[in-house]
Amino acid sequence: VIRKEVSGEEHPSVATVLNNIAGVYCDMNRPDKSVKYQEEALAIDRKNYGNDHGEVATDLSNLATYLSMVVEQGGADRTEDAVKHFHEALDIKRKVFGRDHSSVATILNNLATLYRDIGKEE
Repeated sequence: VIRKEVSGEEHPSVATVLNNIAGVYCDMNRPDKSVKYQEEALAIDRKNYGNDHGEVATDLSNLATYLSMVVEQGGADRTEDAVKHFHEALDIKRKVFGRDHSSVATILNNLATLYRDIGKEE
């Protein structure tokens, strides 16, 4: 709340705080709450940076991870959303950092784990 009042509701620092809150909820094994905050962070970062920025890719990857965790815990099946977000994050990271960057490998690994968990080989 303080960050929003000081910097404005759509300032990148607000997205950073929301991203951190999402991470805390994840650490508390509450990915349902993480999704809410990560979606807000993503919306702010898209407004500030556009769609092809590293921050947006990180937000998408985090969101996909949280959605995957919700599914694992028996929550709403948003597997298709998770896959879509991982692929979008992957495309952005390849554009921004190149195909051999470690963040590309991380997303590929996370996507492979999701596919394994849902029994899909691709």
